[in-house]
Amino acid sequence: MSIKQSRDAANLITETFRQRTHGSGEWDTRAKKSMPGGDTRAASYYTPYPAYMTRGEGCFLYDYDENQYIDFLNNYTSLIHGHAHPETVSAIQEQAARGTVLGSAAEVTVEHAEILCSRVPSFDSVRYCNSGTEATLLAMRAARAFNGRDIIIKMDGGYHGSHDYVQLNMQPDTTEEGHPRPKLSSRGVPAATLEGMLVAPFNDLDALRDMLRARSDEIAGIILEPALGAGGGVEPEPGYLQGVRQLADEFDVLLIFDEIMTFRQDVGGFQATIGVTPDLTSIAKFIGGGLPLAAFGGRKEIMAPFDPTHPMTI
Repeated sequence: MSIKQSRDAANLITETFRQRTHGSGEWDTRAKKSMPGGDTRAASYYTPYPAYMTRGEGCFLYDYDENQYIDFLNNYTSLIHGHAHPETVSAIQEQAARGTVLGSAAEVTVEHAEILCSRVPSFDSVRYCNSGTEATLLAMRAARAFNGRDIIIKMDGGYHGSHDYVQLNMQPDTTEEGHPRPKLSSRGVPAATLEGMLVAPFNDLDALRDMLRARSDEIAGIILEPALGAGGGVEPEPGYLQGVRQLADEFDVLLIFDEIMTFRQDVGGFQATIGVTPDLTSIAKFIGGGLPLAAFGGRKEIMAPFDPTHPMTI
């Protein structure tokens, strides 16, 4: 197909989309008056404008103009049971009738925590939060508090949410030779953030060993996705995660698995599948049936400072 043919095909697709989605176009014009770009989630934007969805049923989505779509994304795989699964809807309705925010301890929290701790190899205890961003932020904070060191190693191309300390090298650098150079990925993040982070190439145990050997007395932990998600869907090479676990033990740093995406691999997460247990794990999205919910957990001695009665509580 020539360049001209590609452009003609793209124009035809765009025009067909516009003809089928007049209502979405009107909503997009209205949305842009109150939100930058018309939305609050950059990942869901596409040109000329996104289709405005009104409902979901199972594996289907329906937009404002009643077009039906097969949903292969399921809110970035967080809805593993599909849209509006009857049991999920029933549970939400039942709890809503009893109150949504009780501002106190609740039995449902205990029951949910017990399920997670029984399934996830690294979970001796667990702490809840609202988003994956918070889960990775607090797991990193727990590692720093436990070791009394400041630096965290992340992987080139690793994605761990939107807090400042992980807004660097979110896309792998394929242009530079040698170890990746830490670079901010977003405007508005303080340059001082780079002082608390190091970046290692994924699937490279030699580079990670060199980094740990040089600065292990400053490094609190290593955070990584067991398989890179936004960084290109890169799977770990055989033996890589086992090697990272061994290096973390050798140099006395904590290993944090960000399983917010990979947890779908098994009821105990990717770690249960491969038999590598990290010190801390962050999870999110689907553990709340599509509602805003996340958690992080790990060894009891690492999680202990989150006890409100702890003398040095976090």
